Amino acid sequence: METKDIVSLAISLISASISIISVIIARRATERQREAQSFVSNQDLLSKANTLLDADHDLWRLWGIEPNDVMKDDITMSELRFIFASLNASLAHYLISGKQRAELTEERKLFLRNPKVRRAWKRHLRNTLFSTTSSWTKAVDDYVDNFESKSYPTRQDARIKT
Repeated sequence: METKDIVSLAISLISASISIISVIIARRATERQREAQSFVSNQDLLSKANTLLDADHDLWRLWGIEPNDVMKDDITMSELRFIFASLNASLAHYLISGKQRAELTEERKLFLRNPKVRRAWKRHLRNTLFSTTSSWTKAVDDYVDNFESKSYPTRQDARIKT
């Protein structure tokens, strides 16, 4: 074999390798795009279904949430629906990002500083509507626990019990 044949063979092998790698990368990108689109479609349908929660508060019972218990915690059902939607949007952001470890945005941290939001999270949403084992749930729990351990309890904060 001559030098030019060896160079030609090497170029062909490199070209074939690059083609195979390109196919693998394209497949992975397509799979991730399909997963993201599936998640977005699912969230859209869930959002439409969840709008019914405002129309009929009894539907919360299907999730294991008693409207009377929520209202005893000084949270309206509209507030619970808004808190749920906001936290669900945060979860969606984390899942679509593909990051292994969830990090809360400053906006979400500010939201979680509100006593009603923390109460709704701990008493009504965390164990019913969100996975208790996800990185995102752990990030929310860690932030809430850290915030509450550094805060001076107010009357509203003292009522939050898990």
